[in-house]
Order: sequence, then C-alpha cells, then structure tokens
Amino acid sequence: MMKTVIVHRDLQKLKTGGSYYLANTIWHLRDKTANVEIVDFGALPAGIRENRFLLAIYVCKLFLEYGKGVFTFTNHNLYFYLLVPLLLHRAKGNRYGCACHLSQYVMRRNFFMKWFEFLCEFLFLQGASIIIVPSKSALQQFSVFHIKRKKKVIINPAPNIVGQGNAVFRKKAHRLLFVGNIERRKGLDVLLMALGSLQDLNLHLDIAGSINAESTYFQEIKRIIALNKLGRDVSFHGLLGPKNLVSLYQKADIFVFPSRHETYGMVLVEAMSFGLPIVASAIPTTIEIVQDGINGIIYETEDCEALAAAIRKLTSTNRLRRKIMLNNITNTENLRTWNDVGEENLRALTPFLQR
Repeated sequence: MMKTVIVHRDLQKLKTGGSYYLANTIWHLRDKTANVEIVDFGALPAGIRENRFLLAIYVCKLFLEYGKGVFTFTNHNLYFYLLVPLLLHRAKGNRYGCACHLSQYVMRRNFFMKWFEFLCEFLFLQGASIIIVPSKSALQQFSVFHIKRKKKVIINPAPNIVGQGNAVFRKKAHRLLFVGNIERRKGLDVLLMALGSLQDLNLHLDIAGSINAESTYFQEIKRIIALNKLGRDVSFHGLLGPKNLVSLYQKADIFVFPSRHETYGMVLVEAMSFGLPIVASAIPTTIEIVQDGINGIIYETEDCEALAAAIRKLTSTNRLRRKIMLNNITNTENLRTWNDVGEENLRALTPFLQR
C-alpha cells in the first residue's frame, strides 16, 4: 500500500464540521492502514503557521521531497496553500483527493477576489483524482467547477452531539438557539433583525460558535443588537465543548438555522436528535434534511419577516411544536456514527491507496 499523506489545518482546533470530518478521516485511516503521515499546520512554528507566504513555501518544499507512490488527502479549503505543491506532486506521478465541504469563492464580496478564488478552486479540483462531498446539494454546488469526469462520492457526516431522546417539552417556548461560527454566511444578522420584531414574546437567543471580535461582521452584529435593544435578550457563549453544548441544546425550545450557504447542516441533525423544532432558511442543504411542517418550518432565505413569522408560529402553537418534537426524536433514533463515516471514506479512498 502506497504512502498516504493527510494535510489538516489544525488538529488542536476543530472549529468547523469540515475540520472535524477530516480529523475523523485521519484517525480512521491511521488505525486501518499502514504508512500514514499527518501534516498538521497547527503543529508548525507560529512564524510559519501565521504567514501565508512562508506556509506555502514550507508545503512546496515538503511535497518536492516526496518521491513517487504518494496519495495525499485534504480539505479543499486549503487550496490556497496546496494548489502549487499538489500540482507539482501530480507532475511527479502522484495523486491527491479532497473533501469538499464549502466553496470559498461564493463568499467573496469583491468581484475580482471572487473570480480569482474561483480560478484557484477550479485548478485545484481539476487536479484532484477523487472528490468527496457531504450531500447531494453540495455536489450540485461544486458542479460549477466542471467536475463531471472526476470520481465523486457523497458521504454524509455524522453529528458530533447526540441528544439520545433527552427532549423536554415546555408549554411556554422562549429560548432560541443558534449554533455556528459568527460569519456572514451563517445569517446571524437576519435572525437578530427578526428577533427585533418579536420582543413582545420575551424570547432569549443563545449563540454558540467561534467569534472573531475584530471582524467587520461581528461589529455589524453588535450594531444590530444595539439598534434593536436586544442586549439583554442575546447571550454569546463562544466555541463550546460537547458537555456545555449539550446543556444549551437541552435548554432550548427552538433551533434556528438562518444560513445563506451550506453544503451540509450537521447542527440540524444534532438539534433534531434533541427533539428541537427547527426554523431554517430555504437553502438546498436544509431541504435535504428538514421537511417543512414535519421537522420544522422552512422560510425564504434572507427574509427577516418570514423568519419572524415562523418563530412566532412555533412559539404560539404548542400542538405543532410537540408534533415536530416527537417526529424529530423518532427520525433520529438510529443516527450514523463517525465510525460509519470513516469506513465509507476508507472504502472510497482504498483504490487510490493501493496503487
């Protein structure tokens, strides 16, 4: 079996579903196959890790040192650092694959940066031998890169937190939960503007996710909170470990997912496992997981008024909320595990690992 190299951004800081997915793949391949090398950017000296130019040079040097008979696997969002090294790697007769969890170019607001990102992603994906995506909608989103001839595999992630039927129904629903990093694509601004029109309901919003306090988006979030006088109605908890996150899921009455762009909603499955009714934007990924009126309520993406109406409907209709809670518990009794995901990845990658 050939040498396998897996490149990860930072194994000590698993902040996203995509980073956890790749970490799980690493652990599984390391246990099941021989000759696995892990390149963890998080373990590099800070001077290299925090400088994009130096990091790119470091990776080029690393890949130039490898001989033939090497298969590399990584998350495709590292294409900025790995594009040149891996194309050089291919020129030496080696192959690489990637897990594609989120396209980067769609999140750029600057026109020129958007198309530069698109070009880089296109070249990176064209060089890949296998592309693994987390959902059907993700495959559709990545089709813009003309990957029809590439070997593609859909492998849904497993949830990190599982409720195991520990659902609590409260006659008065007043606690909302948002789980996700504080960034524009997650749509927290839309949720806060909707919350501003629901102050008669005495709602409280818990926010769990990584925060960049210096970002312009977080400054925008703080302005929306101040403008709508929501200071006492919103709690930022930051990035939480499993135990504390479980506590928030158990305290919540409604889970809100206002994302603008996703390739899989891992937190939707987590929330469902706790029996939480869901209010979610009508993006393709959500519609794969949530059935309107069955698992929650789907509203038109970006529509603050529609989001507010959906939250009001769930808080005021106990019968609907209870029905959704029971549906979600039933639908998540036999959830897939990360071992399942690891085995599926191993099966998908084995033809490349054996060459």
